[in-house]
Amino acid sequence: MMFQRKPSHTYIGDVWRDPDNRHDKREEDHSLYFDSETGQYIVVEEVEQVSGPNVSCSHTIHTVQEYLKLHPDRREVVECAIAAHKK
Repeated sequence: MMFQRKPSHTYIGDVWRDPDNRHDKREEDHSLYFDSETGQYIVVEEVEQVSGPNVSCSHTIHTVQEYLKLHPDRREVVECAIAAHKK
């Protein structure tokens, strides 16, 4: 599913970027957004793969709870980003 950013989505920041993406033809990053329509935070995982002249891109959209179940080691980064946004 491609993520279509809506006017109600506020980009908060990246919560993870693939540190080794320079040497691969694959780039991955995870970004936190706030949806003002729903009052919910979401995390969008984006993976971009380059194969010759072709580029494919995929997005996975998670609630914060779903994301932290998959990536519990990123809890502190996500919670700090949300706390900073709420100030």
